[in-house]
Amino acid sequence: MATVNWVHTYDPQIHIGSTVYRLPRPVRQISDDYTNKINKIEIPQQNGTIIGNVSRSGATVTFAGIISKNTRSGVLHEKQMLHDVLMNTGGQPFTFYRFYDAARENYRWYENCVCENLSFVEVPGEVFSMAYSLTLFAPDGLEHELVTTRNENPSGDQNGNLSNRAVGGYGGSEVVYYGDDSSEVYVGSETAPDDTARLYGPLLIKMRYSSSSSDFAVVDGDGNIIFKIDGSGNVYVKGNIISVDSITF
Repeated sequence: MATVNWVHTYDPQIHIGSTVYRLPRPVRQISDDYTNKINKIEIPQQNGTIIGNVSRSGATVTFAGIISKNTRSGVLHEKQMLHDVLMNTGGQPFTFYRFYDAARENYRWYENCVCENLSFVEVPGEVFSMAYSLTLFAPDGLEHELVTTRNENPSGDQNGNLSNRAVGGYGGSEVVYYGDDSSEVYVGSETAPDDTARLYGPLLIKMRYSSSSSDFAVVDGDGNIIFKIDGSGNVYVKGNIISVDSITF
């Protein structure tokens, strides 16, 4: 599997309807809480516990940051906007993006979130700043990710996914950089080809526009498009559709 440049721009923001609200920064602390619901059964006088009916719970995301302005009125205005977006919308769900990069089209986000808690802490003497914290709940329990290769250099340049290992500490003579590669970390069959990615459904592909400029396409080894669905829902196939009992790689 080829190495992908996982370039992410940290830009926490909330999209609710047509409103886009960027969270005040700096953000001092972030915590994610993912849980599974497990049915535990203990049998008297038997070792161990039987577990079953494992299902994913919702995810809880907690932010703690600082509102910092150069006027007192600016601090209070930002506080009011936070309250209006998160608490004064009648429980309307929103999309929360932690990483947002429209240029590269790389995103990480939580869907259908609601705000469980929003709090502010004022410290006497700190006129131009105010601490805040908020707790968001994502009912599907997932942080979604979209990573494209738009505007990226070849993976050999490793321009955006540089992790490093320092030999002998950072004061040592050698610092080795590696690309972040997830090819060895996956859940799937060991007999699958190396370039096979398993996507567990349901898989939803959203076209940006209802026009031919928004397409989902499959190409062959020579780069020719052999299957395409455009933004209007039209399906194009090059070749015959053959019905078989099973398909293997």
